[in-house]
Amino acid sequence: MKFSRVRNFLIVVFSVASTIYALYRLIFRLLEKEMLKTRPAGLANPADLGLEYQEISIQSGKRRLQAWYVPAAASNDVRKAVLIFHGIDECLADWVPALGYLHEHGISALVFDYSGYGNSQGQATLANLRQDAQAAYAAFLSKVPNGLQKIALGYSLGSGVLLEAAPGFATPPDGLVVVAAYSSARDAAVRLGALPARLNFVIPDVFNNVQAVQQLNVPLLVIHSQDDDLFPTWMPSKIYAAANEPKRLVLLQGLKHGDMLEGKAGEYLDPLVEFMYNPR
Repeated sequence: MKFSRVRNFLIVVFSVASTIYALYRLIFRLLEKEMLKTRPAGLANPADLGLEYQEISIQSGKRRLQAWYVPAAASNDVRKAVLIFHGIDECLADWVPALGYLHEHGISALVFDYSGYGNSQGQATLANLRQDAQAAYAAFLSKVPNGLQKIALGYSLGSGVLLEAAPGFATPPDGLVVVAAYSSARDAAVRLGALPARLNFVIPDVFNNVQAVQQLNVPLLVIHSQDDDLFPTWMPSKIYAAANEPKRLVLLQGLKHGDMLEGKAGEYLDPLVEFMYNPR
């Protein structure tokens, strides 16, 4: 009799646990789809600005990612390059103005679309983005000539993708830059109203920029606008406070979160250019 009661109890516990886990997975997948909202490929490309560029295919697992590499002019002696991890609901075409700005300042740049973004293959999942980050950085190292200063930049969503991946880079970059960054995916979900604060435990603690940055020992630049309409300044301030030296925090004014891609790339990227000349 006792054995029967124990068995029935275990069956109930297992059933409840299975239901909770299934519900957890469903909620997580829905939030993952919202957090990793994709965008189809756009029509713009660097040639629209008269820039020479190379289309690159990056192998990430079984998927191929689309990327563009815009080298600095052959006559340029700046010898600097940046790898761009873009944000949510973006694609390569959105970054054409920024690529033009970097080229004007003698900086080579490589930007890629994550899995499921633009014309890149596969689905946008956390697991795929993690693999994409490592694949893109390896492609960046192989593409950029030796002797060039190499900087990796993460914008918005890309800040989390970059900072989580950076400790695993075999060869560290010469510096890291995060623009319009959030403190963690959990904080961002609550801030954007995707999840009540009391339910933030539903989201695994992924893309925690405050924790990730503590594992890094390369120069860091944090760029944020005090008028960012998505992420308040306490978020990048927490990243900066947790980071190891050397580090720099630049707070801009009058720029909204999306202004980087809305004709104001130069205002956001001016501190990047200065940082690339003097990262420490």
